[in-house]
Amino acid sequence: MSKRLRIVPILIPFVLLGATLLMGFIWPKQFTPFMTSIFIALMSNAGWMVSIGVLIFVGCMVLLFIHPFGSIKFGGKNAMPKYKTRIWWAISLYS
Repeated sequence: MSKRLRIVPILIPFVLLGATLLMGFIWPKQFTPFMTSIFIALMSNAGWMVSIGVLIFVGCMVLLFIHPFGSIKFGGKNAMPKYKTRIWWAISLYS
């Protein structure tokens, strides 16, 4: 089954990030105060949104920690993991 790659969801952030990086390289003296003013405006007007987002994220992590999702076994009752836990930790930390 071949799926086509939807280019628009990839292209829009790529273009925005590329334009931002390009502006930073071309006009670094004007770019820094401009981005600083945007950051200050966002934090003074919408800083509460950041706090709520962090609170929701931490709440979800606590929920995942206490919920028995870890006992779910993929692949059936006799399924064995391909890698040991310490290998998964190494993959997670160093990739």
